[in-house]
Amino acid sequence: MPNGSIIKALFYSDTSIRPAPSGSIAEFEINGHSYKTWYRTHTKDFDSYSYTAKGDTVPWKIKFSNKEPVQIIINPANYTINVNGKIFLLDVDNFTCGDQRIYAMDLKSFYIKDTNAKYIRDGINDTKITLSKESDILNALKDKFNNLPQQGITTLDNFQKTLTMQFNYRGEGLTEKRKFVVLSTQVQKGNGIEEDWNALAQILFKELEFGDNDVLVTIPYIKIKRIDPLSINSNTITMYMPGVAYGIGTKLDKDRLNKKYDCTDGTVGKTGNGVGDFILSLFEQSEIPAIKPRVLIQTVTKPGFGLKEDRDEYEFEDAQGKGLTPASDEIAEDMKFGTSFDLSTIKDDKVRENLERLSKKSDDELFKNLINLAEWVSSGDLEDNNKRIIAEWHRQVYQTSEDHYTDSRLTDAVFKEETTQSLISEVKRLLHKALRVVNGDISRLSISNYIGQFNIKRPVFSSFSDKLHGLTFALNDTWGFKVTLLNYRYDATTKKYWAKLKFDVFDHFGLDKDDVVKFGSMEKVQDRAGKLAPDSICQQAADGFCSWFILQYKRGYKPFVTMMSKEIEMEGRL
Repeated sequence: MPNGSIIKALFYSDTSIRPAPSGSIAEFEINGHSYKTWYRTHTKDFDSYSYTAKGDTVPWKIKFSNKEPVQIIINPANYTINVNGKIFLLDVDNFTCGDQRIYAMDLKSFYIKDTNAKYIRDGINDTKITLSKESDILNALKDKFNNLPQQGITTLDNFQKTLTMQFNYRGEGLTEKRKFVVLSTQVQKGNGIEEDWNALAQILFKELEFGDNDVLVTIPYIKIKRIDPLSINSNTITMYMPGVAYGIGTKLDKDRLNKKYDCTDGTVGKTGNGVGDFILSLFEQSEIPAIKPRVLIQTVTKPGFGLKEDRDEYEFEDAQGKGLTPASDEIAEDMKFGTSFDLSTIKDDKVRENLERLSKKSDDELFKNLINLAEWVSSGDLEDNNKRIIAEWHRQVYQTSEDHYTDSRLTDAVFKEETTQSLISEVKRLLHKALRVVNGDISRLSISNYIGQFNIKRPVFSSFSDKLHGLTFALNDTWGFKVTLLNYRYDATTKKYWAKLKFDVFDHFGLDKDDVVKFGSMEKVQDRAGKLAPDSICQQAADGFCSWFILQYKRGYKPFVTMMSKEIEMEGRL
């Protein structure tokens, strides 16, 4: 590009047959002229830039240099710029991104439940289209918008009740400065391309002339018959195709969303993974924050990475965004896996003999042993959760440290426990103390100065009750936590403040060598369960742990991160 150019547009979510590379320059301005890109689809090369004046096309030929290309990714939602992989923070108050006003979530967050996948795949292959180019779909959603009554400010509970009845809403979200709209309509054709779902929302966002602070969620859906060849009965599957677009003044935090939602699940508040839960999570963020969210306190250990001895070391983010460290390069011990673990390194004879015996079993037999263990040490909702954890591990659903297992049953159990409530209470006391010292001025808040005065501990679930009901199996000794200040307001006249905090507690569904040494034999289990525990039950428990270890270290099943999150509000007077 010529010196002095101003980037006006980038290729983003290009849905053409031969799309231009995402992030490449689509238009720039210089000397008052806007040049648009000529992109040769048959060669997949950029040819030139040009503008049209008085019917004539004036080209600006692209000049190539021998320099290495520089990749620049601007993220206005998080106020960051990524240059060749290095992250820089931007000036929040003075940052703008040209005249671009609309963003999409681009989450890759939806999946189809295995039992529905075949029917959905067969159903959309015959009618695969580009939703964003179908005028009848756009018009149907516009009609829906025009016919919806305008709602005022509502509460989170009332919004959830609305979603329980229908995925249509036109209102002001949690603040009068923001429009929050959900539009849903049945369509006859569909596809499984999330980029296209978002493109549809972006087009409609423009055509309805939404503003910088507004959020639009579009949810066209198709109904597909599910016919069971072994039964005379059939039913209908609904596949939702959610797209999100929002203005530049809206800051939606991907980390506050569940990582995976089932686009055939139309519920809200039941599974935690429904399309309704996705919309509700977006709505929770529709209150315009008075501050830029910041991490108050977190463990040095991050999901999937770090050393055991660093789990009780903390770090803090100041108002300038400084103070946090990146994740360690060291993979957490219980996140390691493979196929060539040397069992001779296990020095306990009984444990090693168990491992060698069970190594001859098939994967299915080993998973049965693990399920059996979960049934012995779990009950109620947590037993169902623990079986789901095992099933998802068996299917290897989660492949990166960014893919987190979540379940509302596990989250509810974690945040009811005294150990978690103690963490919440101590963090609240710590924040109140730090705010009082700076007279409510959040820009001068320093948490680290007072951490030693409070009993901040990561939650541990190893009580007798935890061992009986399933929390010890699912989590036991957690890997770390993070507390984020999402919003804050202070009234200097009354000296009252209000804050919203998000607590993330995380662990890994995996074992390390020490775990199997502690629980890998009947004798070891009996030492912890008590001598009255029957030998047969203790042996089955030991077999469950050894099976788990073999699957991870001899059969290559990759562990994953379990994440429990909850937003907590607090208020006080300084």
